[in-house]
Amino acid sequence: AVGTHTVTYTAIDDCGNTSSMSYRITVQDETDPVAICDQFATVSIKTNGYTEVTASAIDDGSFDECGAVTLKVRRMEDPCSFGHDTAWYDKVGFCCLDANTTRMVQLLVTDKGGNTNICMV
Repeated sequence: AVGTHTVTYTAIDDCGNTSSMSYRITVQDETDPVAICDQFATVSIKTNGYTEVTASAIDDGSFDECGAVTLKVRRMEDPCSFGHDTAWYDKVGFCCLDANTTRMVQLLVTDKGGNTNICMV
């Protein structure tokens, strides 16, 4: 398991004499999680001219061998906003300016160790 552990070895000879030595071992997760995006996603704009897509909606089973992952999403380009925003969010918005276009979205997958991986849809 990830963390710092103490391992103690004890040796016993034929006369019953013992000697022990302890070691501290640190186990770290240095492997990136596996990011798996949907191959394609179709977004429908609502009647108010706006809709949102969550990070989990474009995830297609991302995982990490050491436990749970968190998901964040961002747009590669965003004609709906007043500036280029490169921050990661739980969800991203789409507006009428996106209608009948193809827009790239990135999914950021982060494991408990802080390792990350990205896929795009």
